[in-house]
Amino acid sequence: MVNFIFTEHMPDCFKCYLVDYDVEAIMPLHLATTKSTIKSPKSLAPLNKPMVGVVEEINENIIISMAYVDKESDEYKEFDTTNDQTKRMVSIVKKYATMNKMNYVEYWEETIYPLDMNRPDDTSLFDHIFDSIDLLDAQLGMMLQALAMKRTVMPTKFKMISHSGITSVKQSIDMALDASGLRGKISIVMDSPPHFIISSIDDTTDESHHTIFKEKLIEIAKEYDIMIE
Repeated sequence: MVNFIFTEHMPDCFKCYLVDYDVEAIMPLHLATTKSTIKSPKSLAPLNKPMVGVVEEINENIIISMAYVDKESDEYKEFDTTNDQTKRMVSIVKKYATMNKMNYVEYWEETIYPLDMNRPDDTSLFDHIFDSIDLLDAQLGMMLQALAMKRTVMPTKFKMISHSGITSVKQSIDMALDASGLRGKISIVMDSPPHFIISSIDDTTDESHHTIFKEKLIEIAKEYDIMIE
């Protein structure tokens, strides 16, 4: 997935700009929406608004799409979390540069960018910079450590379809909380039937604990003829 903005509306496509890579791309109309007709290009593809898409093809042009981006997928949620972490880190670096009367762009190019060049493909920029904290000024390192302690834990959504009533749903959730050892550390609330949301209410839990709870819930729910998605 990539972050991009629309820059121009063309008769057969939209011109785009990949903000993280400083390159242009195009999005054919049929890859912008699953609808057969586009009534308002301005509402579908607002110019200069941050968007998320998928790279479909790289040849003489970079072709991207957004028609089939699934905001409920694990991939999208992970990408969204990474985006949030990166934005927070950029804000901290800007604050550090301002406090020390530095040019933010120059500091980024001279210090952060060289570290980013050595980043493994499967590691977020935030995690890589945090792992390289010993190579940074102590003041910036402390600011990033404080940020890491406040990292946002994204809620986890799931579907729970019961054929045996709401009582069995509540019992299954209670048993899974006890079996996972997460009672008092996460909360489970109904969003809109049959959707539920797992949220962390303890600083020691994150998305991995949500997964542990969900796995326990799936095991227990089988006894009550409840389907978990």
